Amino acid sequence: MDDGTFNLLKKKLAIAISGGIASGKSTVCQYLSQKGFLIVDADDLSKQVVLPGTNGYQEIKAHFGDKAFFESGAINRAYLRELIFNDSREKIILEGIIHPKIQTVHKTLVENFYDDHHPSIWFYAAALIFEKKLGQEFKEVWLIDCPENVQIERLTKRDHISEKSALNAIAAQMPRTERKKLASIIIDSDCSYAQLEEQIDFYLNKAINSLQKKGT
Repeated sequence: MDDGTFNLLKKKLAIAISGGIASGKSTVCQYLSQKGFLIVDADDLSKQVVLPGTNGYQEIKAHFGDKAFFESGAINRAYLRELIFNDSREKIILEGIIHPKIQTVHKTLVENFYDDHHPSIWFYAAALIFEKKLGQEFKEVWLIDCPENVQIERLTKRDHISEKSALNAIAAQMPRTERKKLASIIIDSDCSYAQLEEQIDFYLNKAINSLQKKGT
């Protein structure tokens, strides 16, 4: 499948799942996976494409040098995060190394999935869909949303951090109000699991029905 065909297919069939930190994206993805849908996790892919021995790993080493690595050879992600936060040029370079490789693996996963399935909806989970202005590349963008106080409660329990640290993590992301303006669908995760399933099934059936009407 060439890139042009893949991008057209993504616009027609792929649904992006996004949301703030501790909003419930993983829970939604797990449920969809259990229903048999392909879930492509951008965070997982970003780590996969820079594992030792990959071209991504070698390219990072060539440009950023030994400072970007621990003595064990593992990438020092904290160092790179701080570097690109303070230098937009380095950010562009790092994204130029990683993002094309994520796209390639994404395409391969879809091709492999379609070996056994008739073309159908798949999901792409990424936290920065809106920040990177990627929403137009997908059929829909589902925003998994909850109030800030719920995010704080989840973060402090999950990551064992202080409330102040949780607030800082939330403040570093796009404001919730802005995300809600940009989303195609908003799923409220501040509810029981049964109610969350009900919302997912409702919007999933809507998406499937819209494709059937178009003859996909």
